[in-house]
Amino acid sequence: MNRYLYFSDINQNADKHLKTSIFKKLGKDVEVDFYTSYGARRNFTKKSISDYKDIYWLNLFQKLLIKFNIYKIDKKYKGIIIGNFKNKKINYIHNNLDITNILVRKFKSNKKKVIQVFDSFTFDFKYNKNADLFFIPSKLMRDNFIPKSLHNKCIYSGIIFNPLKIKSKLNKKEFYKKYNLNYNLKLIAIYPSRYDRLKDLSCSNKYDFDFFCRLEEINKIIKKKGYQFVIKLHGYDYFKHKFNRQQMRKYNFSEKIIKNKIHPSDFYLKGIPKVSDDDFSSLIKYSSSSIIFISSLIYFQHLFKKPSIYIGKLWPKDRALKKINKSSKYLSDLIFGKALKGLSRKSNSEIISDIIGISEKLSFDYFDYKKDHPITGDLDINGLNLFYRKLKE
Repeated sequence: MNRYLYFSDINQNADKHLKTSIFKKLGKDVEVDFYTSYGARRNFTKKSISDYKDIYWLNLFQKLLIKFNIYKIDKKYKGIIIGNFKNKKINYIHNNLDITNILVRKFKSNKKKVIQVFDSFTFDFKYNKNADLFFIPSKLMRDNFIPKSLHNKCIYSGIIFNPLKIKSKLNKKEFYKKYNLNYNLKLIAIYPSRYDRLKDLSCSNKYDFDFFCRLEEINKIIKKKGYQFVIKLHGYDYFKHKFNRQQMRKYNFSEKIIKNKIHPSDFYLKGIPKVSDDDFSSLIKYSSSSIIFISSLIYFQHLFKKPSIYIGKLWPKDRALKKINKSSKYLSDLIFGKALKGLSRKSNSEIISDIIGISEKLSFDYFDYKKDHPITGDLDINGLNLFYRKLKE
């Protein structure tokens, strides 16, 4: 039997549905068991996966048993699959008990497969030198993240973990009802960056934050034109991570926000529905276009064949791709949509006209990289089928 253990201790909440659904689609003669554990802030908790009987939690005691070879977890598996993230420091005990590497070494020493797969819409790939195979979207991504000595172990698979490849948890009627949306209006999904980056001029343009603050007012007007906004917050804001007063003052947020510890997304966007992380795949499916603030997500949005409007500088300072032409024209060609500058200098009616024009008039047929994209690879390739075949070998 081709049975594998998949381990990742950095996941988005949406990955509960996405990854378990992808693993079920692999085929009856390949099984993948999803394991996770206590992680940094970018992981779900044991309580949050209680409804998912096919996600297994490794507690600290089990980790120790695995480390000392008492719990032989690898015994029933052909190999291990790990994700592309490396967890950041958490606390002393967990830092010194790197369960990902313990598992990899355990499988490797027993001559079992170690496979690393690009499993997220980010540029945070941390390769594991012990992997036998790397499933990576494209040659460009390989050249940026994998040493030349390991290039012969790379397989170009496109994006395997694509939310559009699975059935949404909610149908359209259920989704609209859950978030109190008007069923007769089209959806524009808004993906803001974490609040502190909205005022960081190394990432954003001078007027971007002002536009962010006007979204609620614009939403009221755009409804009369047949559209409505809905927001998917950045995880930093969604989970209300540490409120940094010093940083807030650095970027001149109002004293009312700082004194009362109000997250800017709660203060400025009260009237716009905020979608749960769990419903990310439904939001992608039912939205007609998107507005994205200062996020590498813009370079993956074309996978959904829906136009995007980008607010911010096209290449924030912390992005990891080095071997890429960073001219503004080349970068703008990589996105199916348009990067807009100076929106806040325009009136609300002009802004709405721009948003609707891009949402309605852009055709995927005219996208420069509608097939082989430098970052996400060949859009026609069946990465899941390729993944499945390799797991069977």
